Amino acid sequence: MKFSLSFLGMLLLAALLGFPARQTCAQTLRILEAGSQQPVPFATLRSTDPQAIAQCDERGQVSLRDFRGAVQIDVRHMGYREKSVSFSELVAADYVLYLEPIVQAFETYVVSATRWRTRARAIPTKITQISLRTARCYSRRPPQTSWAVAVRSLSKKANRAAAVP
Repeated sequence: MKFSLSFLGMLLLAALLGFPARQTCAQTLRILEAGSQQPVPFATLRSTDPQAIAQCDERGQVSLRDFRGAVQIDVRHMGYREKSVSFSELVAADYVLYLEPIVQAFETYVVSATRWRTRARAIPTKITQISLRTARCYSRRPPQTSWAVAVRSLSKKANRAAAVP
């Protein structure tokens, strides 16, 4: 009888101690992409009251332990629309947050090159200079086709230069 009471007491104690552990595990936020439901790795969370900052792991998960009671949590990731939510909204959403992807279009392309103090004969590839007019022509084309057109154009010029005696 004494053994069964002590065993029952240990089970009750284990159940009571295990409850808070389950509660803290449930406060792990999962950040997913809105369309594909794929995890968003390395998103950043920031709050000013309470002051906290955290970053997701590669599975899009982050602990919300430091964000309890936060009125505003800013979630950011490059390539996704920034989202501001409160801790209570995350609890209501069952600790899942969806970020919307955005398409970023860049207006300017910069091509940079450096010429080392090496003789042209020592370099195994051919160096060809192009005019500013030619560079502007290629900058107006989509980038996936510009390189192929530039290579074809430069090889034609090289063939013509080789054919001239």
